[in-house]
Amino acid sequence: MPDLDDGQADLIGQRISADGHHATILFYGKVGSTKGEWLGVEWDEPTRGKHQGIHEGVQYFQPTSSSPTSSSFIRLNKVTLGIDIVQGAKERYGRVEGETAGVEQDTMINFKNDIGARFVEVVGFDKVNKTQCQLDKLRSISLTNMNINDTYVDLLSNLPALRDIDLSRNLISSWHKVAKLLSQVSIQVLNLSENRIPVPDEFPVDSLKSLRHLVLGDMAYSWQDVEQVAGDLPNLEVLQVHNNGFVGIEVTPGKFSALKELDLDENELTSWAAFDSLHKIQNLQRLHLNHNKLKTIVIDHKFENLKFLQLSHNQFEEWKYIGELDNLNLQELRLRHNPLLQREKESTARSMIIALINSLTALNGTEISKEEKNWAELDYYKKYGLEYLKVLKLEEPDRSEVLKKFSDDHRRYLDIVAKFGVPEEAELVVKENNIKSSLVSVKLRCPDVPGTADNTKKLPLSMTVAKLKALVGRLYKKVGGGNEVRLYVQSGKNPEQKDELDNDLRDLGFYSLEDGDVVLVRWILDTQL
Repeated sequence: MPDLDDGQADLIGQRISADGHHATILFYGKVGSTKGEWLGVEWDEPTRGKHQGIHEGVQYFQPTSSSPTSSSFIRLNKVTLGIDIVQGAKERYGRVEGETAGVEQDTMINFKNDIGARFVEVVGFDKVNKTQCQLDKLRSISLTNMNINDTYVDLLSNLPALRDIDLSRNLISSWHKVAKLLSQVSIQVLNLSENRIPVPDEFPVDSLKSLRHLVLGDMAYSWQDVEQVAGDLPNLEVLQVHNNGFVGIEVTPGKFSALKELDLDENELTSWAAFDSLHKIQNLQRLHLNHNKLKTIVIDHKFENLKFLQLSHNQFEEWKYIGELDNLNLQELRLRHNPLLQREKESTARSMIIALINSLTALNGTEISKEEKNWAELDYYKKYGLEYLKVLKLEEPDRSEVLKKFSDDHRRYLDIVAKFGVPEEAELVVKENNIKSSLVSVKLRCPDVPGTADNTKKLPLSMTVAKLKALVGRLYKKVGGGNEVRLYVQSGKNPEQKDELDNDLRDLGFYSLEDGDVVLVRWILDTQL
């Protein structure tokens, strides 16, 4: 390949933008017999170019991509080398005269049409702009997609209060340059997503030691690259490395000593084993794994402090893998849009998850009450009760082997049996009654709450006490305050006769409910438990 002189070499490695597309300069000079100098660039989009740095059989530069269309030759006057951070901040946040603070009339008209309004008035934008244009007071700025480069400029004089900066999709070319630039201020939050920054052999940790939150999404980094960049940052608590194509993760012991939250969304992970080594990050509390390709979970190591997990938009087909999460002592789980959930009603799926993971206190952003957990466990208990009883009828040694498989497929079932006792087959068989003929009309009454009117309901005799408690909990949510409910049936014919509905698994027919009976609703206060 042709040699470069010092002037040409200054351009090598810089980032450029052309027609909204980004590339890295790998060559500057004459090409063949053509006149003038050319830039040889490798595009971020490997299909945008025309070749691999070759012209008429001569290799002028070597791109990193193996794509045959990763590179192009382009004139310097056809590209932009970008602007510095201070200039970008002035363009984005500088003073704009007028009441609309730069909001154009066409924009207002389009917005009015979009929302179907008769008129739209911009109010207060001038005041917001007046505040934001004081650059020396700005703590947080977003310069995304503004062709910002890493030229060294005086941040201490221009942006002394800066702590949070979004430089995503820009022209940052070097970790050493951006670290030197940002070391002038105590930067705490940095977003460099969608930049293409080579990973240096020696990372400038000291220059970025104030970082607490780092975002490196869509950087084409390997996990080893991520460790080299972020693994030794002493104060880093939040790391987002979404959409980098990870298929496996192996954590080096001692890395990420302060990390509490890790975002691995939109990668290519297919099983828990692919990232099980994350247990080595001892302070990890929150883990995001949405939009991966996860199908299985087998947890071999304890995650000491993990409390929050997101697993939405994956490929789970079997409940037993969700049951594996009971080994983690989680407090909150986000789990939506997986194949196994689409086969169930939303309420049924929620109930299954609550029953399978004992430690959960919140699911999909909603708190789990004591009553909901109890009902979820009862539903789970009845759902697989007949299958469990069939196992118990087997002779040894077959019973032990089949029971182990049953327990593996239905996590926590044996624990729930220990709580409620061995189910009775009569309680589990679905009765084929005419529902209409088995309805009874009763009154729900709260004798301990003055001013509460009776509530007349028609209830099927096949309804369990647990289901009735759930209904009562919804009807008297504000009155009950989340306390445990107790139900008693008072005979309509003999008001002195009262019996407690004391078995959640029994149906109402067991207690001989009749038309005109009254169900008395009482709550046990926390001080009574």
